[in-house]
Amino acid sequence: GFDTLFTVRVWDFDDDGAHDLIGSTEMTLRELALGPPFRLSLERTDRVESQGAFNIDVVEPLPLTSVRTIAPAYEFTVSGTKLAAKDTLGKSDPFFEIRATPPGFTQDITYYRSEHIVQTLDPCWKPFSINIKDVGGLDNPFTIVVKDRDEDGEHDMIGSCTTTLRDWIMGKYSMPLHIHGEKKSQGAFNIDVATPLPEERSLVLQSSRNSSFMITCAGSKVVNKNGTIKTDASASDIFFELSAKLPDASDRVTIYRSERTPYGKGDPKFKPFPITLRDLHGLDSRFVVSLKQWQDSGDHIFLGSFATSFRDVRHVMVTGDSLLAACKLADHEKSNGGFAFLDVRPIPPQDAPSFAPAYEFVFSGVKLEAMDRPKLGSVTGSSDPFFVCRARPPGTATTISVYRSEVISKNLNPAWKPLFSLLSN
Repeated sequence: GFDTLFTVRVWDFDDDGAHDLIGSTEMTLRELALGPPFRLSLERTDRVESQGAFNIDVVEPLPLTSVRTIAPAYEFTVSGTKLAAKDTLGKSDPFFEIRATPPGFTQDITYYRSEHIVQTLDPCWKPFSINIKDVGGLDNPFTIVVKDRDEDGEHDMIGSCTTTLRDWIMGKYSMPLHIHGEKKSQGAFNIDVATPLPEERSLVLQSSRNSSFMITCAGSKVVNKNGTIKTDASASDIFFELSAKLPDASDRVTIYRSERTPYGKGDPKFKPFPITLRDLHGLDSRFVVSLKQWQDSGDHIFLGSFATSFRDVRHVMVTGDSLLAACKLADHEKSNGGFAFLDVRPIPPQDAPSFAPAYEFVFSGVKLEAMDRPKLGSVTGSSDPFFVCRARPPGTATTISVYRSEVISKNLNPAWKPLFSLLSN
């Protein structure tokens, strides 16, 4: 209102965004409208004397039609200046994320993730657009996080800052980046250009639950159980699994398992695979990527995992840069390698993955434990194996037997008859 008190702060601009406060003063719109000339003292809490004067030189009444309107969306060009060096050669490979809590959300999501710029402390990123309503309005705070990309997925924090879109649309500006608990600036995040758009942009992140995509993934600097990179041709294969928690289930279920692929030099490549957003239970439901080392015994070695959402993954479509995350045994442990979503492409409905009403399976066993004692003259024992499939029907609390195989006599590597008509529903 006309008598609402507001504060004017005058700063000394610094390239690292850590601008120095010269002084501040308070006033109301009524005081401003009383007309010039008038002069207000700039004060600072650590100084007794005035730090200079803030002058009101001209006041001109304007018609309402001259008031600047706010556009529904803006395109921004941003950059970094004098960022902290995180690599041994005195550079960084910086990228940034916008983390916001849009309407209807109870926690932050990654609203936008930029591409990374190689070996620079003064990056200039590609322009991108933001719809005002998508981040909760002009004055809803969101966080900028700037990181140095590492190929094992364990990206180093350069710094972060909290801001609003209102700050961004006021013109060119620099904000200091800080690491929690440290006062020193880690460089500046700059708003270089803010261009109003006549209408909202249709973001690539908008998808229906039935949208399907072809995904290409790879590993990066993957290590084995002993923590060394596998480089020999005879190294064990690795594979990965995607798992998600169903709305009515207490545990996660596996929704995709890749093929086995050689380590190579620690950068295994996997075949592209299709997935439907419905299987992940929406754009923002978290799912887990687990990287494993193949063992013939079936006791595969767990290398590490990380949680993400398809919203995070689909930023690959916006910037063309991969999503690279660290696979760890636990949050506080070192990365056992990076896992990258290299490419994400929408596919037509007819190419979407689907399940048949029933399946035929062929099962076998390998190196089963010998439960029967060896006969006279024999060195090894044997078993007479068979297997039973049990499941819990929907709406019931107990499991039932849905299939029991035949018995294979005296065999530790049995091959059972094909299993027919195991219904998928």
